Amino acid sequence: MEGSCRIYNAGALRDLIYSNLEEAEKQSMVEQQSTRGLHSGAPGQASAQSLGRGGASRLDGGPSVRSNRSSRASLDGASQRVSGDGGNSRANREQARLEMKTKRFREKQRIREKQDNLLKKERIQEIAKKKEKTFKYWMERVNNPKERQVVERIQGWLDLNDDEAKRKLRAMHTDWEENVYSAISNDILSQMESRDPLKTKQRIRREYQNYIDLTNKKGQIFRDIFVESEYDPNVLNRATIKAKPATLDDPTDRVLRRRHEEISMMSGGILKLDEKSGGRETLEVESWLTGKIESTPHGFAARFGQKPPPVSEMQKRLSRSRIKMNQFHILTGEAGRAKLMAELGPGKKSVPGKRPDHKIW
Repeated sequence: MEGSCRIYNAGALRDLIYSNLEEAEKQSMVEQQSTRGLHSGAPGQASAQSLGRGGASRLDGGPSVRSNRSSRASLDGASQRVSGDGGNSRANREQARLEMKTKRFREKQRIREKQDNLLKKERIQEIAKKKEKTFKYWMERVNNPKERQVVERIQGWLDLNDDEAKRKLRAMHTDWEENVYSAISNDILSQMESRDPLKTKQRIRREYQNYIDLTNKKGQIFRDIFVESEYDPNVLNRATIKAKPATLDDPTDRVLRRRHEEISMMSGGILKLDEKSGGRETLEVESWLTGKIESTPHGFAARFGQKPPPVSEMQKRLSRSRIKMNQFHILTGEAGRAKLMAELGPGKKSVPGKRPDHKIW
């Protein structure tokens, strides 16, 4: 392409153009001020000539002092006009400079926003590509025959585990229904069959009538404060049917009951279950003695975090070793064999052709 070029740093080129424009503007303003100074110099010379003539006129009958004052006033007005024009030009330059700075700031801000939008778009595209890559990876693994076989095998194991758990729950429910529910239900049915329905209704009506009569008589009746000779509110409660089967083999707590039975059958055990407190494990009083409690789990737990006791001199002599352990420098070859023979000796072997009980050297 003829008559065109590529710009790689538009911001630097823009700053260069703006600086050249500022210099050109300053140069034009200086030229204008110099031109105005030249034009204003002519009236000054005329006034000086008139002043010279005025001085001569006072002697020679020329112009009076009034003409000199008028010329001085004209000079002052011209200087004020020049200064006013200079102030306006300075304000215009400041306004142009502010406008240029604002334009540069807006241009940089537009470029920055464009870059930020481009970066955001690239980041969004990168995240989308990453998600797509992850999805394709897992889809390939799902569609892979080997992976599918592994997944199906594991799924089969999980299904078998679930079926086994459900089977155990069904078996436990059947066992509970036979050993617990049936026992309670049969006991309740036997008690109901042994009672006379007419007598039960008569007793209920009689107790209700006693309550009404006593209420009409006293006006207030308290359940926890009463006189049994007048009225007993617990008659019907004592006559309520309560299931009391002989034995209940509940499968839900069978493991705990078996453990309780085993521990109760143990003789000399350290830990026993307190039947009155609901099964809490306690330590026997006989094991609290010093010398015994240190060997129990409670003693080991109490020593956790404490410093070990000091070692006596006798223990140091008994556990002392003269062998230097060095796993980085191990003797090998003839030197190692000689050291081993010096520490352990040649060993023992039987004499060929002799009896097994012969002296071994």
